[in-house]
Amino acid sequence: MVEHLIGLQSGLMIKRLTHALVLMLTLVAGVAQAEVLQDPTQPYGEAQQAGAPAAYAGPVLQSVMLSSGRKIAVISGEMVPLGGKYQDATLVRLNDWEAVLRAEDGTLQTLRMHPGVEKTLRKPALAKPGAKTNARNTR
Repeated sequence: MVEHLIGLQSGLMIKRLTHALVLMLTLVAGVAQAEVLQDPTQPYGEAQQAGAPAAYAGPVLQSVMLSSGRKIAVISGEMVPLGGKYQDATLVRLNDWEAVLRAEDGTLQTLRMHPGVEKTLRKPALAKPGAKTNARNTR
């Protein structure tokens, strides 16, 4: 009977060691994967890891603030009002997806909020005759 208990204890110990080893390997794999993840809240164009080179070396349009009273672009972390200066260039045009800088030599540089994504404006479709609209009838 004692031999049977020793056999059960050693079997239980092997089972516990196996579970501990599996748990340890899972944690190590999780830590290794966590290092690869990128911060989704980091502004576009920022280096994703400490010491890593930036994806784009030039100025980056990070945000646009448009209202009736002000028009401001955030370019590489600097707030630039429409008509204001960013380094040696002047912000000459601004809309919700791009900013245009004019250098001192007259060359234009267009910065886009999402480089590689082309935004096109579409005209609204014309309503078919007899179709219901949201407009109220006025008499």
